[in-house]
Amino acid sequence: QSAASTNSATTATVTYKTVDDSAKGSAFTGLVFGDFAMYNTTTSSAVAISASLENPNGTYTLTFTAQTAADLGTINATKAGFEFASATITY
Repeated sequence: QSAASTNSATTATVTYKTVDDSAKGSAFTGLVFGDFAMYNTTTSSAVAISASLENPNGTYTLTFTAQTAADLGTINATKAGFEFASATITY
């Protein structure tokens, strides 16, 4: 499971949870800067992520190059042995 929202022109928050037997899932912890990729689907271009911070567990704040307001984008996470849903955002 994933959910994302933009905080400012250069930051977004994304939350990842495992699909398990609990009603809401459990926080997926331990992702690092290199585990994320961001893409502006409006301009069909990659977005450079410059930093990531996990706080609280399973919630990641990503810092990226400023994008045009109202453009659409996706955030993807990768980690060997796991599959993540793509999160969509509006810049």
